[in-house]
Amino acid sequence: MGVNFDSKKKDLESIVNSIKNSWGYKTSIDAEKWVPVKPEYGQDEATSLTVNDILGGRIIKENVIWPYNQIKFHYYNETREYGIIDLTHSQFIIGTIFEKPTYIDRDE
Repeated sequence: MGVNFDSKKKDLESIVNSIKNSWGYKTSIDAEKWVPVKPEYGQDEATSLTVNDILGGRIIKENVIWPYNQIKFHYYNETREYGIIDLTHSQFIIGTIFEKPTYIDRDE
């Protein structure tokens, strides 16, 4: 009996859609700057924890420097089954600098 890749893809799509549908200003780390046209803004920390709860794997943290020199952190996941999962990368604008990623514990 082989792996049903269509089923695995549907499962991941369902997880991703559920997470994205939960985003709003109340779940953003920076609620004052959150806008509906950029729902992924400020969602990376909570999203990486949720993905980790559901799929396991590791959480990745990296420093990002926005073009206007504001430094923030970005969180995403690496899973054994799906590889890198970064649902919030699109929040960053052209010119953002991503520094060396590190694996972190959930408590960091």
